[in-house]
Amino acid sequence: MLSSVLRKSRFQILILIAVFSLSANAQDKTKWANGFSDDSTFFPIAVWLQNPSLAGQYLSTGVNLQIGLWKGPTERQLAELKSAGLPVICNQNDVGLTSANRDIIAGWLQHPDEPDNAQRLPEGGYGPCVPTDTMISRYNAMRSADTTRPVFISLGQGTAYTDFPGRGTCASATWMYEDYMKAADIVTFDIYPVTSKYEMVQGNLWYVPQGVDNLRNWGNDSKPIWAWIESTHIKSPDTLKPTTHDVRTEVWMALIHGAKGFGYFCHEWVPEFNEHAWLDDPEMKAAITSINAQVTGLAPVLNSPTLETGVSRDLDDIYGIGIDMMVKHLGDTLYILTAGMEDFGSNGATFTIHADTDIVSNVIVIGEEREIELTNNSFHDLFDGYAVHLYKIGGVSKEDLVTGIEDHPSYADNGIKIDQNYPNPFTNKTIIGYELGEVAEIELSVYNSSGQIVTILVDELQMPGCHTVEFDASGLHSGLYFYRLKAGDQVVSGEMSLIK
Repeated sequence: MLSSVLRKSRFQILILIAVFSLSANAQDKTKWANGFSDDSTFFPIAVWLQNPSLAGQYLSTGVNLQIGLWKGPTERQLAELKSAGLPVICNQNDVGLTSANRDIIAGWLQHPDEPDNAQRLPEGGYGPCVPTDTMISRYNAMRSADTTRPVFISLGQGTAYTDFPGRGTCASATWMYEDYMKAADIVTFDIYPVTSKYEMVQGNLWYVPQGVDNLRNWGNDSKPIWAWIESTHIKSPDTLKPTTHDVRTEVWMALIHGAKGFGYFCHEWVPEFNEHAWLDDPEMKAAITSINAQVTGLAPVLNSPTLETGVSRDLDDIYGIGIDMMVKHLGDTLYILTAGMEDFGSNGATFTIHADTDIVSNVIVIGEEREIELTNNSFHDLFDGYAVHLYKIGGVSKEDLVTGIEDHPSYADNGIKIDQNYPNPFTNKTIIGYELGEVAEIELSVYNSSGQIVTILVDELQMPGCHTVEFDASGLHSGLYFYRLKAGDQVVSGEMSLIK
């Protein structure tokens, strides 16, 4: 069941974007007079807690920001970073607030790392997570000291793996994240699926975009969410080291789900400590340099508004791997950014551009040296597990795109479709979306794994189009559940996983 998580139809993508429409399209950088660049060609690509002497090497790979300074900032650290030209987000201390080199500081780091996890005690062992009111109080104090730079926090893997036991007494207290979101202006998180020691997480790259989605939801998409990306085997055996393909997929999964920046975790401890491990790995270094160049080249696109409508995506096999997408438009070019969300098998998808005119351009697949013919404003492509395909189509006027695809004749056939619930797995509440091609008397029901009916969510006559309904499972036990949509003699169904 977990392998089917995050499978969303075009409708769920549209709903997610619509919910986040107030602020998802661009991060507000202009209000920070001494923050990082507000140029549309800048997209944050960071490294975590590195020696400033390595700044030049990271800059050469396309990294444009450092987060964290060991026992700093010190005058020497700031001078070294300023000399290299690498901005930093660091702790707020007297040196940082008064240094002649403080213009290299682009933001303030609140708490060293992962305040939502169990905190190490001076006498040994672990105590509870940092209380949210403590974090909010610190945030207010930092903002009082400097209103010209954003405050940044980095949360742990409980943001995505919500039952992460490393939170100690705070485990499963997802309600706390709404308050943690109030303690910063930029929020990031880490979860490293390849190197994870938890069987539930290991190998499931979709935990990265799930963390992005969760934080956007918990914060009502009111501030930028960034993601940390694994790039070494960290403390695990080499057998659990991410491949270059894994790293690229995690980056683009995060971006497609709305991350406004990302960074690389560079450290490893086995066989010996190395804070800059991927710099010493020629294959990974070359791959990350390529990823960074591609993201930077597309920065104006990523920083542009996300289109809520205009493109739809139909899977060849609704039970195959899920394929998620983000749609952008810049100039006269349409961009469709996609990723396969699971690691097994393959699937195909047909992408349809809903426009009032025939588009004559071919589809260029960015970075793959291939083109796809566009026929009747549609094209088809294949996806292996965790494949990333980035498409651009020139000669597309934004004015020609249909703003409400439900009005387009090709929007839906006369049948019914049901979407994978989202989020999935879920802890209490989830959304089920479905489409009707015609007026129908429908029944949407939920069953447990024994086939017993749990609840009837909908039982009424409904009009054609897209519909959603919330399923509140807060009173149910963890387990596998099924949902079934019936309209006349047509029946479609899906399954979902409740985890508490």
